Amino acid sequence: MLQLTLFCFSFFLSIAAIAAQVDEYSQSINLGETAMTNRQYAQAIQYFGQAIKINPTKPEAYLHQMEAAILKRDLSVFKRNILQLEGLEYPLILDIYLTYAQLAKKQRLYNDGLDILVKAEIKYPKTKSIYLERAGIYQKLNNSPEAIKAFNQAMLLDNKDMDVLYQLASLYLDVNIPKSIELFNQLLLHENYKDAALTSLALLHTKLYEIDPVKNRSELMKALDYYTEYYKRHPQDLDTKSVIWNIQILIEND
Repeated sequence: MLQLTLFCFSFFLSIAAIAAQVDEYSQSINLGETAMTNRQYAQAIQYFGQAIKINPTKPEAYLHQMEAAILKRDLSVFKRNILQLEGLEYPLILDIYLTYAQLAKKQRLYNDGLDILVKAEIKYPKTKSIYLERAGIYQKLNNSPEAIKAFNQAMLLDNKDMDVLYQLASLYLDVNIPKSIELFNQLLLHENYKDAALTSLALLHTKLYEIDPVKNRSELMKALDYYTEYYKRHPQDLDTKSVIWNIQILIEND
């Protein structure tokens, strides 16, 4: 009888302890949410951190703390939350990884952004938005080869994205003139990109002419044609008018 009484007493003590823990956890969450409402993000991070210490197996506090970290632009806490939730095997959505990469790019933490995109690609392979974020970071790093690679991967998934095509054509402009010409010719067919394509093609053919003015004289004629077509669309552009005039003089004196 005594043993049964002691067991029951111990059992009720355990229940009470669990209830107290649950109450402390909920209280910390509530305090954190109040701090969030008041835009006290650093304080919110602390309160949600207390909840995590009380019960490190529940994802709720991590997700709340992550939200506060995003609003505070605190990448160290944000990254820790990602790793902790992955450790809990919580199914993180793609936007979480992309948001981290975007914030890392803004804070010039480019390698951190690239590292998190590697994690994202493991869970979401062959995803266009991941390739685009990666390309954007490599552009910030002035790493054109890797940016081109990432944009090409995105194009394989969606070859109708004209903005990506434009980005590629622009990147090729300094590293592969024939490829850049090929892509800008495709963009000529789309009204929203026609002006950019005309001026870029004019520049590209001028570059080819400058490589070998004797051999590539026809390239200067092509450049003149593109400038002229652009000027017809924008007759108020005096700079383009001046360029046309200079090319015409160059051709006449050649």
